[in-house]
Amino acid sequence: DAPDALSCLDNGSGVLLIWQNHLPYSSLTVHRQGSLYQTLPADTSTFVDNSPIEGIPVIYEVMGTIDGELGEASQCMIEIPGTAAYFIRGDVTTDGELDLSDPVITLQYLFLGGDMPCASAADTDDSGSLDLADAVSLLSYLYSGGTAPAPPHPLPGTDPTPDGLDCLEPCPEADCSAGEEGDECVGAISISLGTTDFDTTSMTSSIDAYDDLQCPGNFLGAMFQDIWFEFTAPGSGSATFSLCSKDVLFDTDLVIYEGDCASLVQIGCSGDTAGCPFLTSEVQNVPVTSGSSYLIRVGGWNQEGYGAGVLTVTID
Repeated sequence: DAPDALSCLDNGSGVLLIWQNHLPYSSLTVHRQGSLYQTLPADTSTFVDNSPIEGIPVIYEVMGTIDGELGEASQCMIEIPGTAAYFIRGDVTTDGELDLSDPVITLQYLFLGGDMPCASAADTDDSGSLDLADAVSLLSYLYSGGTAPAPPHPLPGTDPTPDGLDCLEPCPEADCSAGEEGDECVGAISISLGTTDFDTTSMTSSIDAYDDLQCPGNFLGAMFQDIWFEFTAPGSGSATFSLCSKDVLFDTDLVIYEGDCASLVQIGCSGDTAGCPFLTSEVQNVPVTSGSSYLIRVGGWNQEGYGAGVLTVTID
């Protein structure tokens, strides 16, 4: 006969199995999802699975052995809620950046058996499976203006359509930031009126879109090693965002957005502003509304365009 009154309980750190033994078993075995999981001494009547499977129904069975014969099984079922992983769709490496390494990791996984840090992020179209189209779609988005990855993107979140994919290495923090403050839009540095010192030496190049047609003829470049700021207007008026200073020693790009990181709307840009030293930038006459926030993006014209500088914000 099987052990009696088997129950499965969530004890907060795992699954607790409790049962009663009415026969003189020589040993007991615990099976999970049909496979042998643990062999126990004869007098055992409890067992804790400290590494439970999460997010799906799991069947446990307990069987007793007498004279070498395995008896019938008692069975119970439990589902432990999964801890939803935070990720950014397309950020396969979970480093907070979307770049060439992400589709490369996907291709290596598909065709060379490489590691897959976050399958949910690699599933660019949120189809619930990984295939060549995911890598191709991400490459298209990164380099030819293709369709953006499905949500959660560009902000981190959990998968809106749960499936069999998961993240072995989810974002270490819920914001999925790349670590360096200001390196990406989601980690923009909060600033106020006046001057703000910055240094882009350790920044990476963001992939967020910008439109140089909004500021033709003044050589808006490639936005290398950009840094992000968030400015909340203390009053309404006409704002000036300026890098026009001898304290900025590299050829700058400057773009101003309204909206949030998930829906950026460009409202101003500048490459080289006439009269400014060292090919620096300034955007004038930007209408701002009291209490509204604006995102400021400062980058370099080319790969040598990085370093220390000063950003000045004024409102007339």
